[in-house]
Amino acid sequence: MALPGYKNFEGEDWIDPTPLPKEIPPVDEVGSTGAPLKSASFFIGTHCKEYNEDFMLCKDETRDPKHCLLEGRKVTRCAVDALQKIQSQCLDEFRAHWNCLDYKNQEFGRCRDQEKPLNDCLFKAFGWKKNVPGAPANKPQIHERANQSAKRIVQENAARISVLQKVYIGVNLVYVVVRFLLQYSSLGWKEFLVYAATFGLETFIYVNLYQVSRPRYDPGGILVDAGTDLSQPGLVSYMFDYLYVSWFVHLLSLVTRWAWLLYLAIPIYLAVTFGPYLRQFIPSLSGQQGGGGGDEAQLSEKERKKREKKERKKQQPRVKYVN
Repeated sequence: MALPGYKNFEGEDWIDPTPLPKEIPPVDEVGSTGAPLKSASFFIGTHCKEYNEDFMLCKDETRDPKHCLLEGRKVTRCAVDALQKIQSQCLDEFRAHWNCLDYKNQEFGRCRDQEKPLNDCLFKAFGWKKNVPGAPANKPQIHERANQSAKRIVQENAARISVLQKVYIGVNLVYVVVRFLLQYSSLGWKEFLVYAATFGLETFIYVNLYQVSRPRYDPGGILVDAGTDLSQPGLVSYMFDYLYVSWFVHLLSLVTRWAWLLYLAIPIYLAVTFGPYLRQFIPSLSGQQGGGGGDEAQLSEKERKKREKKERKKQQPRVKYVN
């Protein structure tokens, strides 16, 4: 509904024609969207702390909006000044950070890699440091420790790959020198094929572990992805287990040919580990192939009772009463 005395057209911005009091100096609005304001919010708070506090104290004095117009204008002017300074010295870092916030639901935690260059640039240019209000004074700020986990994964992965590479080369070099040079006369073609197959699988696993553990950086050198954590359980740990078994067998086979039988421990381990899951899957699969009997067995107790109740109702004689 339009206010009395004003034109209010649908689809157009409504502008209050009432002029401000003469004692209130004119000032341009910030004119920024949410993502840039959020990116610069902590630095605006630091740069404009004095004006912000005056405005809040003024608001506590009275509920009259006109009472604090002068203080509000000072807050707006200071915010505009802060944004202009940020753009003058750190425009690329600022744009990268607020673009990240814009695409990632305005969450600071998902844009730490873009935030750090902005923080460093503003500290170098103006001495501004991001401080989260209410954060414990004796602990690092959350934005300072957020990327430590990813860096730890990169460092640990690099150390594990370095050790893995040395052992991989060392074990196979020892085997080739001893078996193919010093003990060549007793080398049979079967043993050669077994070694070639196991060595090929070792190489395949090693290359895959190396590839998945590599970190990714953007053109600016910022860490984008730390890579797969090589200490995590699951498939990665099984790949390491195979390498350990294979290296042990290769070295022990230089002493006794029976060492190759230790490879049988791998399928036995897989059968013990995954056997229960297969036993649960096979009956359900056979039940599906058997037809309707399998479907009936899968009905829950509640569904079965409901079906029996419907059957009893069908069997009851229907009586029609006539007045």
